Amino acid sequence: SDVCHIEKASENELICDKLMDGGVARVRVQLPAVITVTKDINMPRMASIAGVRYSLQAPFESLTAEQLKADLDRCGLKGSPTRVLRSFAPDRSHQAQVLNGTAQELAAQVLQIGKEVL
Repeated sequence: SDVCHIEKASENELICDKLMDGGVARVRVQLPAVITVTKDINMPRMASIAGVRYSLQAPFESLTAEQLKADLDRCGLKGSPTRVLRSFAPDRSHQAQVLNGTAQELAAQVLQIGKEVL
């Protein structure tokens, strides 16, 4: 997950950089594989008008789970390991506080703010 750069792709493996808490790690992944990438890995191009028009009329085939011979116990809500109990938009607070003082005073102020929040 969090792949930020693909260094090399071959038939059997990928060599890529992934974001980690301490920086970036280079990893080698055997293919086939599923990866997630950061939003900055690529600059998507704008779709052409012709491409958008084609997409509105493009043929597609829709298959059912039965047609795919999928295990129905692992499909849909019944097969999901998670349940959404409720969905909501969190309250956003854009309050900022400027702290002044020496390093020791700033540390004490940050500690006090942390205690108030918890």
